[in-house]
Amino acid sequence: MRIFFHPANFGVAANAAAIRMKASLPLRSFDTIDDVREEKDATTENVGNMVHNEAVAKSFEINRLRSCMAPLYHFYVNESKSNKKLFQQSMKNGFDAVVLSLANLISPPLPGGEAAQQKHMELLCEILDALPIPFYMYGLGMQNPIDNIDKLVPGMVEFLKLLNDKSAMFGVRGAQTEKFMHDHGFTNAKALGCPSLYVYPENILSIETPDVGKTASVLTAGHLWLRNIFGFQPERMQFLRDLADTYQSEYVFQDDIYSFHELSAVRGFYDDSSGLVDKSAMDNYLTAHGLSSIPFKNYWHFRDSRSWRMLAAKTDFYFGDRFHGGVVSLQVGKPALFVYRDLRVEELTEHVGAPSISFDELQDKDIADVAADAFSKERLEKFKDTYLDRANEYYDYCTERGMKPLKEIRSRAHRRTGLQYAWQQPLIDAVCAGKKPEELPDRLQAALNIISMDQHNHRSGELLVRALIAERMHEELAEVSILMTDQEQGKAEWIDAEYFFRMAHLLAEQKLWEDALKFADVYYNTIYKRKGHRTELYAAIQIELGNYEDAEAALLRRPDDEGYQVIFASMRVKTLILSGRTAEAREQLEVVKAMEGAGQHAERLESLKQALQKTAE
Repeated sequence: MRIFFHPANFGVAANAAAIRMKASLPLRSFDTIDDVREEKDATTENVGNMVHNEAVAKSFEINRLRSCMAPLYHFYVNESKSNKKLFQQSMKNGFDAVVLSLANLISPPLPGGEAAQQKHMELLCEILDALPIPFYMYGLGMQNPIDNIDKLVPGMVEFLKLLNDKSAMFGVRGAQTEKFMHDHGFTNAKALGCPSLYVYPENILSIETPDVGKTASVLTAGHLWLRNIFGFQPERMQFLRDLADTYQSEYVFQDDIYSFHELSAVRGFYDDSSGLVDKSAMDNYLTAHGLSSIPFKNYWHFRDSRSWRMLAAKTDFYFGDRFHGGVVSLQVGKPALFVYRDLRVEELTEHVGAPSISFDELQDKDIADVAADAFSKERLEKFKDTYLDRANEYYDYCTERGMKPLKEIRSRAHRRTGLQYAWQQPLIDAVCAGKKPEELPDRLQAALNIISMDQHNHRSGELLVRALIAERMHEELAEVSILMTDQEQGKAEWIDAEYFFRMAHLLAEQKLWEDALKFADVYYNTIYKRKGHRTELYAAIQIELGNYEDAEAALLRRPDDEGYQVIFASMRVKTLILSGRTAEAREQLEVVKAMEGAGQHAERLESLKQALQKTAE
């Protein structure tokens, strides 16, 4: 499917270039928070939204060449000039569906913000109502519980009605949001969690109990706002200090980095190349306010999710007050413990059973004891069981509605050790021949270790062939090649051609001609459609097997590249000599000598001349 993803907050600069084939630019290189603020539309102020917004585009089967991430508002207002017919025609011609990822949209307006929110919602409703193609909603939720729908502006209520009546999928993030929707007649809403939870399912199911000792490296994110530093929501500041006192803690700023207005123009405060925020500046900043510094190991701010995940992968676990800050750790197979004081984090963690604790529960408890309980083997196993159930619900629900995930993990056994496919054991048995793998040479042991990994075809058998050749185990090599050729023939559509060529070449070098031909036949006849420089190896194998007519037929199909014509023509002379057609061979040799570039192959042509003389004698 060709999908238009909205919004476009995923860490690249906005692009409105009026050409069909285009890519957004990378973000600029700079070193101040003022510069970061200028491009915050690329990530939104809260960079956690990058993790949410990229999730569906990363994890579903789509036509990537014809899909895009872009602001739907821009496409409607600027490119279509708010002309519904033009907009509808453009969307219908260019896309098959629209995917919306709007996490915290459902909320009453801030004081004085009613008119602005109503105008925004009216525009969004106008766009969705005009869409001529299906649209899907992922991860919609409430920031805090809403006891009365009248607290929402009319445009927000109309938006929810549009989602309920017209969307192909109305996904909300948790049970409380779903209940609110159903209680007010929006019964098509379905609690699915955040799509960011399902991008790397194997990694989440691989999570194990981490080191929770004092030397553990911990990733955290929170609300280190200036107002909190001065006493607002003191429990959040106290938690951060306790965590930094207990562990080697890495703090990641999200939108809170914008609150330090006194530091916004300081050069070098932010290092765009690494994401590091100047720790000495932060320590001095707190001291200047009469506060003690927080003993974090480092401060960070990321404008792309991959860099964020790289840091998460180097730590032992996440313990913090931001949901997507913890999701980043889960995505790389690290456990996460979420602290919450609002509905958003509570219902998202509750949906998949992730370890979580409220600030009220955390009061007067030892940080290390809380982490040890949350990350016990029993607790993590319960989380993974719940997560798997939710993931399967998500896969099934999306698939039913026309969105097919790239990965589906149907059982915890998916990551089990041991052999998964029928081709693996025969290859191992052929090499071991009654020996234990550990009794074999190191090179063979290493190749067998790779073959034993979870993989759907035995392309990695090439490593085994090379190891057998190096160890001069020709009997085992012959048996392995037979097993591989028997299984790989007919799979040319989904195994790359170079694999077949390399295997043919390796086996030809060992004079296993019949096995080499099985691989050569696939790349020559099936994939390359009987042309190209690989004809040389194919014909050479046929000659060695005495199949002169097949070799000659291949050589007569000369490629367009003149550089190969002398080679092919001289090989044909060889086939004529070997098949006893001496006169024809002598005539053909003269033709080859007259070809352009023949002088570069003098040694080859002299060898053919001598072969003809021996035949005449």
